[in-house]
Amino acid sequence: MFYMKKAGLLCLLFIAGCSPHPVAGTWLSSAPNQAGFEKVVVHFDAELEVYSATSNEPVLKCRWWATGKQSVELECMSMAGTEVVEKYQFNVVDDTAELIKQGKLLARFKRQKE
Repeated sequence: MFYMKKAGLLCLLFIAGCSPHPVAGTWLSSAPNQAGFEKVVVHFDAELEVYSATSNEPVLKCRWWATGKQSVELECMSMAGTEVVEKYQFNVVDDTAELIKQGKLLARFKRQKE
C-alpha cells in the first residue's frame, strides 16, 4: 500500500511539472502600437513568435524562460536578416499581456480565446 501511495504521488508531481506556463498561448494586440505588432504566439517549448499586421511570417523569433509565475524573459532575433539579439519581457495579468523592451511598453495584448 505504501508503494502505491508513493507511486501515485510521483505521478501527480510529474503531471503538475509538465503543465504549460501561464503565458503560453496566442495573444492579439488590444490596441494599435508604434511597433506594429499584431500577434504573439507563445509555445510550450520555450519559443515565441511576434507577428506584425503586414506579414504572415513572424517578424521576431524568440526563446523564453520563466522569471516568475506570470512573466518571461525573451531573447529575440529579427527576421529582417540581422544577427542582433534583443532582450524583451512578456508579462501577463489574467488575460492581458504587455511586451516590454528596456523598461518601455511596446504593446498590449489580449489572450485569444480558443
